[in-house]
Amino acid sequence: QRSESATLYIDYPTGIYDVRSNYHNNATELAKLDSLLSPLTEGNLAQISGISVYGYASPEGAYRDNEVLASNRAHRFEAYMHTVYPGLPHELFRVGSVAEDWDGLVELLHQRPTDYSEKVLTLIARTGIFEGREKLLMDMEGGAIYKSLLKDYFPLLRRIAVTVGYEARAFSIEEAATLIYTHPR
Repeated sequence: QRSESATLYIDYPTGIYDVRSNYHNNATELAKLDSLLSPLTEGNLAQISGISVYGYASPEGAYRDNEVLASNRAHRFEAYMHTVYPGLPHELFRVGSVAEDWDGLVELLHQRPTDYSEKVLTLIARTGIFEGREKLLMDMEGGAIYKSLLKDYFPLLRRIAVTVGYEARAFSIEEAATLIYTHPR
């Protein structure tokens, strides 16, 4: 049993949930999905055992709006996958979403620290989502920190994460010697 994952940063027109392959940089991002799935769906090299699709939204705005946004985009992305890969059975899919990816923001602030990272991390640790966390963040240093987060961090939180579980079939030594160059996974 193995799994492969891809993170896609799909752009959407305002108020739209459907995936538009020709919108902004979506063609490049959707190529990641093709790189993930093509080796697993072509030929008889592997049997897909499950696919998870998770939609993530960044924390700005109303929680309920972000919840609807992340959920709808995840479900529409699953529908897109069925269109592009019609042979994938519906029962393979598990779809979920994260309305406001505060955990992702914490991870990003650890990976790419700034002079204000500790202040933001402390605020996140001490203040709950529904206890005014975003408002307190907006008020920090006259809004400068929030503006920086909007520009540099929040776009990285808006994403679709796809994980495909599969089982590779057994290969003969001769077959493996050929496949190592064409399908190394």
